[in-house]
Amino acid sequence: MKFPVKQDKTWYATNSNLSYGPTFGGRYDLHTFNGTVNTNSFGKFFPLNGSAKFGHSYDMQGVHADDINNGNLNVIELEVYKVTLRKPWRSHDNWDTKEFERLKGAILAFTPIPDLSISKVRVAMIGPVGAGKSSFFNTIDSIFHERITWRACSSSAEHSVTAGYVPYTIRPNSGGSPNFILCDMPGLEESVGPDVNDCCHILDGHIQDFHLFNQEKELTPKADKSKVEPTKNRIHCVIFVLDATTLDTVSEKVIEKMKQFQRLMNEREIPQLIVLTKIDKICNDVERDFSFTYKSWAVEEHVKKASQLLGLSQTKVFPVKNYKEETKLDNNVNILALLALSRILESVEDYMLNLLDRQVFGQIDLKKNQATPL
Repeated sequence: MKFPVKQDKTWYATNSNLSYGPTFGGRYDLHTFNGTVNTNSFGKFFPLNGSAKFGHSYDMQGVHADDINNGNLNVIELEVYKVTLRKPWRSHDNWDTKEFERLKGAILAFTPIPDLSISKVRVAMIGPVGAGKSSFFNTIDSIFHERITWRACSSSAEHSVTAGYVPYTIRPNSGGSPNFILCDMPGLEESVGPDVNDCCHILDGHIQDFHLFNQEKELTPKADKSKVEPTKNRIHCVIFVLDATTLDTVSEKVIEKMKQFQRLMNEREIPQLIVLTKIDKICNDVERDFSFTYKSWAVEEHVKKASQLLGLSQTKVFPVKNYKEETKLDNNVNILALLALSRILESVEDYMLNLLDRQVFGQIDLKKNQATPL
């Protein structure tokens, strides 16, 4: 059982004395022993000569002394541990409203590089069925709408709920619209869902918004050509959305499909990141307080697994908690999501700077959205 120290009694959490055994609490909630303690005459246990007056400095949460020590201080053995808090595995000091507003403001202020003639950048969300792609958009949308929203359909169904290529624009309560679009698509499955051919057309912008994927009819760049603007629809960043609770059970075929997609992205130098969802399901401390995320050993371990799964740096893996069943916003959940989104937009900016260099050196015609042949 674990009992937290009361907020107004932290000064009295522990008492140290050379002649005492471990002692906790201002009025000795638990005073284990004084001096030396010997076993009883039969040598079966140690009768401690201290005292237990639980409840002064520690919150016993309804547990009584007899529930802990059976009414005595006779012990077979006594172990004392010192818990040393390690440094967070990823640094981020501020988990307050001020930091939330800073992140939100920076995202709203994001603009594409003017010289590239890009009005809004596009971020594609790709991942296995049920990983939380649609829920990630809903989480971002909820933050800027200042209430829980469910614009994108999401569920825990066996097959993907999203049936088409759906671009989502954020519309904050304050008005206007950020300069990015989150593009959702069906979840990846072994034998259905977007394939390599579909991915190629999506990345290059050769696909109409709200296109419904038809497994019986191959998607070609000529389909609905008059309604498609490759320069406008091109993808500028890809986020792989993975479920932290299923990293060990993702099928080999789905993993291979994602790696095939990555090869296409690498050819186009499109940045890739990972959004790791459902972190509250792998760590109880995080479930109680999401500001603990970057201190959690369990979350760090799953970040490493996700990194290894797709061969991306751990610095490109962002743990988040999506809004799913909540009815109210949580500032710490918001900060996690905005940290991920801000890093995504920073990657987009790096990508655009590379495009700008290619334009300067004449390797790409941005108006036609194509590379100049060597």
